[in-house]
Amino acid sequence: QLLSNGHPGLGKVTVKVEANGELVGEATGNYGARFTIPVTLDKAGRYAFVAYAENSDGSGPRTLVSRSWLGADTPQDPVVNAAFADGRITLSWDAVTGSQHEGYIDPAQVTYNIYDSKGKQLARDIRETRYSFTIDMPEDLTIYSYVVKAVYSGNESEGGCSNDVILGSIRPPYTPDFTDNGHGVASGSHIVCRPHEAHREYNEARASQHGGKSEKCFLAAADGSYPRNSLWR
Repeated sequence: QLLSNGHPGLGKVTVKVEANGELVGEATGNYGARFTIPVTLDKAGRYAFVAYAENSDGSGPRTLVSRSWLGADTPQDPVVNAAFADGRITLSWDAVTGSQHEGYIDPAQVTYNIYDSKGKQLARDIRETRYSFTIDMPEDLTIYSYVVKAVYSGNESEGGCSNDVILGSIRPPYTPDFTDNGHGVASGSHIVCRPHEAHREYNEARASQHGGKSEKCFLAAADGSYPRNSLWR
């Protein structure tokens, strides 16, 4: 082993290792020897390891040995699918096998936590890649989505969000209210469309005869269906 001045190194030399700028290990031996330096770190993370030799005359140049993630890594986010059938929502996803920083995880030990869109936890430490639960059908149109987070060694991923599941129905802002004169025509050719409670405004539709001309009144039924347009004569 040659020194910086070109002369062969004699005696002892110390090799030091730094991780992210902090000294984490060192060993002393003869010039030309192979050094094995165990390193222990306080926490998992990405580290740049630099090694250099040092003797009584000073330190040699620093060499980047590796740049890598050490310790348990965080799993990747699952890709989640949500489906509704027979009063149940089923979430499914492929098993997570990779990590976010190319560090170590054991895929066999990855578990999953389930959350709704508001952040409420529905289940935890699920080992399967499928989760199903019952849900009551809402009266109004409601959009549901869910988040599945992969967990390994206490590290929880940001989570994969499912597609939207849309349940319920749209309730129109008014309901028709009219009396029948026995011929399928509103008595007095007058139809009042009253607003739903959730709406402040209302519409009044009238069908009346004016010189043989007719006006159209467009109505939506109280059950949310939309019957064909009616031409009142």
